[in-house]
Amino acid sequence: FSKLAVHRLNVWIDQRKSLTPGQKYAYWEHLGVKFRAEIGPQEAEAKTICLSKTTRPGDLAKRWKNVKVKGKGDIHALLQQLKQEGLKFINLEVPCQDCASFDYT
Repeated sequence: FSKLAVHRLNVWIDQRKSLTPGQKYAYWEHLGVKFRAEIGPQEAEAKTICLSKTTRPGDLAKRWKNVKVKGKGDIHALLQQLKQEGLKFINLEVPCQDCASFDYT
């Protein structure tokens, strides 16, 4: 995830086993997190993610399923999409040689 940090993204992995996915979503939404990337076993195998955007806690999230992130072009397309959806601070001008070797591990 340090590969995403060069583009000014703050990445957190919620590994709490005591909460359901919905409880985790609500927790982060109430902290003001508007975007989340969901990567479960199926997404990891397919090298895709599910992106969600919530404008207010409790609102229905806008979702993009099966977003491909297999290579550098996919990752930069994803970052561009996030920037267009409201993450204006994303820096796409930073050279990112490592993005081509993005790994789910």
